[in-house]
Amino acid sequence: MLRLILFALALTYPAFSAVLHNADVIRLIHDGTAVSEVIRQINSSESGFVLYDEDVNELRSERVPDEVIRAMFARQSGKKSNEVTVTLSDPPAKVSPDDSPYGFRRGAVAVAFAAGTSWRRGFGVGADVAGGFGVGLHRYVAAFGFGTYSGFSAGHVSFGAGGLEVVGTNRSRVVPYANLGAAYTSVSYGPFSWSAPGVAFGGGVRVYVRHSAGFTSGLMAVRVLGNSGGYTTFVPVFGFFGQSR
Repeated sequence: MLRLILFALALTYPAFSAVLHNADVIRLIHDGTAVSEVIRQINSSESGFVLYDEDVNELRSERVPDEVIRAMFARQSGKKSNEVTVTLSDPPAKVSPDDSPYGFRRGAVAVAFAAGTSWRRGFGVGADVAGGFGVGLHRYVAAFGFGTYSGFSAGHVSFGAGGLEVVGTNRSRVVPYANLGAAYTSVSYGPFSWSAPGVAFGGGVRVYVRHSAGFTSGLMAVRVLGNSGGYTTFVPVFGFFGQSR
């Protein structure tokens, strides 16, 4: 009886369609989904699209084909792409690859290397080398990994960290970012050495010379926890990075 009731409800109430937004369409295109499949998903979804002129320009800058944008307009009016004719500006705006935003997109990978000097109480001035990577999860969010080694005459301080990064993807060549994650610190001072977990946080800016390369400058900090904790170590970084598109 219960199965019959559930079957009857399934026939009575149609399944709710997913709501698609501009960002969902951009993600599908960036993921390499076939245009026909993107349009099929648009036709079978509820519209959450925002399609003012600046939004259409952004879609084009993200390489969304005009036929997909026309399907979005049709769905916004409650129609399917084959039920209405939508005319976009003619000729379409020409979008150069260099017109796309600077920063991250889903699946982009960045690798950075940095060097510098720092001062620590009890250690003095030392030389720093650092390296890290980021993987785009969204145009504004990435996963990051970061490691640094600081050598001093009295010993060394090193740590590795990983977590999430918020990225200010925009059309400027200057892109701010902020990091928050977990860390593990190793310290050697004379004949003594110890290690401890910690919390990593920091931020800075990437200056894009081109979409795939540039310079990075920032400050990474680790708050050391545990029995050996209670202090914060700061590492200023300046270096260069390369990034996939």
